[in-house]
Amino acid sequence: MSLEDDAFHSDVRLHIETWYFEAIFEDNESIVFMITSISNGSKGILMVGMHFYGDGKILYEGRKIFHSFFLSSKIPLIIADGKEMMRGYLNEKRKLCYNISFFDNGHGFQLLFENTTKGWRTNEKKLWVAIPNMKVEGKIVMGKEKEVEGKGYHDHNIFFFLSPFISRGYFDGKIMMNNLSIVWAKLLKSRFSSKNFIVWSAEDYELISKNVSIVGKDYIIEHGKPIPTSFLISVNRKNFSLNITLKAKAIHFIRLPFVYYWRYHVIAEGEAKIEDKKIVIESFDIMEYMLFNLV
Repeated sequence: MSLEDDAFHSDVRLHIETWYFEAIFEDNESIVFMITSISNGSKGILMVGMHFYGDGKILYEGRKIFHSFFLSSKIPLIIADGKEMMRGYLNEKRKLCYNISFFDNGHGFQLLFENTTKGWRTNEKKLWVAIPNMKVEGKIVMGKEKEVEGKGYHDHNIFFFLSPFISRGYFDGKIMMNNLSIVWAKLLKSRFSSKNFIVWSAEDYELISKNVSIVGKDYIIEHGKPIPTSFLISVNRKNFSLNITLKAKAIHFIRLPFVYYWRYHVIAEGEAKIEDKKIVIESFDIMEYMLFNLV
């Protein structure tokens, strides 16, 4: 992927474009920040959402809509009301970095994200740019200012307005450990059809879609919908196997137009085997369940 891949796609007509950042700090404090554009890059609507969590439980959520903004189609750069909100660049070590900053109503953050594993992208029509494991440092403000450091994730997506009519939704998440990340997804094509895959990323990355099983378990009823509270992820290949259990620590429901959305904080435990090498998986991470209610 290139810097331009993560810029605004002015050549794509009639779409929604999102830039998503999450960070998990010490003591399981976390923050999620999302920028959503329904615009041509300077005219339309720019929406931002900021969520602070403690041990997975929501502590603060705020949203703001901007009508004066600029989205660069050359580099990852977003300016709203004359203030720079996001900028992506390559540092002196040629590592992909992002400065993100937002303050509103006594809450906010100023953070630096620096990539540690290989980022990747999908095709142009269904764009998904992901930088799956980043080092994060900076400050957050919740009444008082606090210095923080931890691990982070960033992705950039293009959605089309017909998506809620032709897709059921998806589960996805990531497991971030040192210089290793596992991004996984279960794409719900319909009530009875789905597609599973994982992306194993370290110095390089590999998309694995065969012999991948992702099973939800321990269902509860949340806002009138059955949702799983644990997951079993497994991959079995000749020289690679993966077995992980995810258990929900906390679940945050967010209602959106035409969409039911749950953000999970999960505990991941398990192991991976690459030939004769065993890797123990132990991590605290974030996943999501998006359910379109039109299909």
